[in-house]
Amino acid sequence: MNKVPSLMSLPEFTASELEKFLSKRLIATLATKGRDGFPHVAPIWFLYENKVILLCTNGQTVKIKNIKADNSVAVLIDAAREGFKIRGLLIKGRAEVLEGSEARNMNRRIHLKYMGAKALKHPRVSAYLSGDDVTIRIRPENICSWDYMKLPISKIKGLNLSF
Repeated sequence: MNKVPSLMSLPEFTASELEKFLSKRLIATLATKGRDGFPHVAPIWFLYENKVILLCTNGQTVKIKNIKADNSVAVLIDAAREGFKIRGLLIKGRAEVLEGSEARNMNRRIHLKYMGAKALKHPRVSAYLSGDDVTIRIRPENICSWDYMKLPISKIKGLNLSF
């Protein structure tokens, strides 16, 4: 009888796979600790560069208020589909809120990743994204990744499990 891998033995990303995965236009999910003690979870655009996660948002959001009260955060970035089409990572770390020109420059790079230069020139797009006036910078303290596509079961002929 074949041994079924436990959750503790799931295949992980290699360093190059992690870099490639984080370059995709996926939506991150940021978890902060709410004032009521429950997690506050929000979808958000991100950029991974120089071994840090950058997130763009507005300085008046609940997530920013939560980070200013407790800067411990978690970020989930995944590409999950049905069956064994599950790949992703969980990043835990401390968040820092950046403001001013530094934040505007970082946010522009994040916006370019998701929208492209042509879209950013559109007046309505530009006006909407101008509300992103702060950047959340997270220096990962722990990264846990998983890639179900590397499991032997994903190689069974007749199963369409590729992305």
